This record gives sequence, C-alpha cells and structure tokens, in this order.
Amino acid sequence: MKNSRTAWIIFRRILLLLFIFYIIIYFQAETGINNELTKKTIRTAENIKKFEEDIKNSEYIDLKEYSSQQYIDTSNIISNAGYRISEKGSKLVGNELVKIFNFIKKLFS
Repeated sequence: MKNSRTAWIIFRRILLLLFIFYIIIYFQAETGINNELTKKTIRTAENIKKFEEDIKNSEYIDLKEYSSQQYIDTSNIISNAGYRISEKGSKLVGNELVKIFNFIKKLFS
C-alpha cells in the first residue's frame, strides 16, 4: 500500500513538471521569444517591402541584395570523410547492382 502511494506522488510530480514545461514552451511560441527566428522574419519582411518598392520605381534589381541568407561552411574532417565514404559506397553498390541486373538479364534472355 505504501509503495503505491509513493508511486502515485512521484507520478503526480512528474505530470506537474511536464505541464509546467508545456506552459513555458507554449508562451514562448505565442509571444515570439525565439529571437533569432523573429529577427529573420522581420528581415525577410523588410526585404520584401524593399523589393516591391524597387519594382515600382523600375530600379535595377539584384537578388543578392534582398537575400538575407549567408552561407556558413560547417564541414569538418569527419563530415568530409563521411561524405567520401558514402560516395565510394554508393558507387560500389551501384556498380554491383548493374552487374547483378546484367547477370539476371543474361539468364532470362
């Protein structure tokens, strides 16, 4: 009897913590506390307005001016090695599959 009571108390506390986390995340999403996403949204809206104004004024349009994305190279030694291994593996598997299908083709020809 005592074990079931302590288990129930622990379960209620975990449930309460999960509910509190849910409320916190909900208010963050509703109020736009995620600053980086909000900044990107604002920059995009400003760039759209600037683009529309340039079109109305018949000015020269270069799409690079309106793009707020900047390429960041996140590759490192491990990701490059993984890319090379997967590329060689796909070539090997592709070549072997061609050989297998050619063999099957010879069997049924």
